[in-house]
Amino acid sequence: MKAIRNFIFIIFVSIILGIILMCSAYSIPNNNIRENISSSINLLLREGGYNSWLGFSGRKFYSTADGATDAIMLNNALYYENDSIIFNAMMNPRKIFKINENTNNDNILIEILAESVKNNNNASINFYPRYWHGYLIFLKPLLNFFTVAQLRIINFILQVSILILIIAKLFKRTNFKFILAFILSIIFIDPVNSAKCFQYSGVYYITLISILVMLSKNFNYLYLFLLNGILTAFIDFLTYPLTTLGIPLIIYLILNPESKLITIFKFSLSWLMGYSGMWSGKWLANYFFTGYNIFSDVSNAINDRIHGTSAYFGRSVTWNLVYDHVKNLNYSWIIALIFIASIIIFLAIILRAVKLKITSLNNILPLIVVSLYPVIWFALLQNHSIIHYFFTYKIFSITFFAVLVILIKCLNYEK
Repeated sequence: MKAIRNFIFIIFVSIILGIILMCSAYSIPNNNIRENISSSINLLLREGGYNSWLGFSGRKFYSTADGATDAIMLNNALYYENDSIIFNAMMNPRKIFKINENTNNDNILIEILAESVKNNNNASINFYPRYWHGYLIFLKPLLNFFTVAQLRIINFILQVSILILIIAKLFKRTNFKFILAFILSIIFIDPVNSAKCFQYSGVYYITLISILVMLSKNFNYLYLFLLNGILTAFIDFLTYPLTTLGIPLIIYLILNPESKLITIFKFSLSWLMGYSGMWSGKWLANYFFTGYNIFSDVSNAINDRIHGTSAYFGRSVTWNLVYDHVKNLNYSWIIALIFIASIIIFLAIILRAVKLKITSLNNILPLIVVSLYPVIWFALLQNHSIIHYFFTYKIFSITFFAVLVILIKCLNYEK
């Protein structure tokens, strides 16, 4: 009971701190921001809404950056009007312009951003209050000094530096096989776009930094996963949030191989409390400060995402839609093949473990459970997961990592 009270207190304090931080972000003038975004517009238009660093067109399972959502984030960062700061912090407004009908659908949001940079006043205001948009507490100050291209370079340097630190610390705590499994899982996430695409950066940073904390000092893991959930809800745009739970959980199981299943459930529940508590805290704060009926908006969005019926892209989530995506994989058949092979190996590992000592099965059972988290997530959020397949697939890095670790453990047991 004491732990639950502490959790509630931490979530409450986080909500208050989140409100203060968002108000601080919206108090930053946009003159320099406008100038730095303006100098980046040609780059964004040239790349388009969905671009691949491998040179492929369209939305692919791997290498696709979500420039369209980055445009929304930049437009949110650009907004600075005479409205109440608390109102802006709660409602997250941005300007919307009528765009030529011949505009490429993938580029609409970038064209809107381009119009916003021109400071054209003939615009309607669109609100996006379901999310905290916590990325703005970093994006707005940084855009005062750097362009989009420069921020990508900074992102790359920071992320690679953190990754190198993690690998160096893992060498002191575990063996090369587990380190290689971790590196392959990071490659699965697509670290290039984690640096290039602002939308993907938040979850990636939280995942890496929490692992670095785990390796650097003795920390109460219940509170670490609680904070992971809180930060994910505050910063993320519903991209691949489960990764901030799954990847650190697997690292924990590598470092603590005798951990029981109940421990994993406790950490998972802690993350879920932080994630759901912080996110719903935005809705309550929004209603308290603005009186806006956000709960109707949230209810409709949840219904669409869970039940798979939505006018989004004019498609409902059906097996035909899944088939269309698989049919259009092109080069991404390699990713699909790797995933299918992982499942086959996964089943073979379980059968092999049963034939080995029962203790070996007990030791890999937590990993088996964690590996199924993405499947549960996809089943619950089927609409969002399938429509946004080109980045939601990243949560299967959890399954991929878990399968590799299980394989390593079973081979060790057999020896």
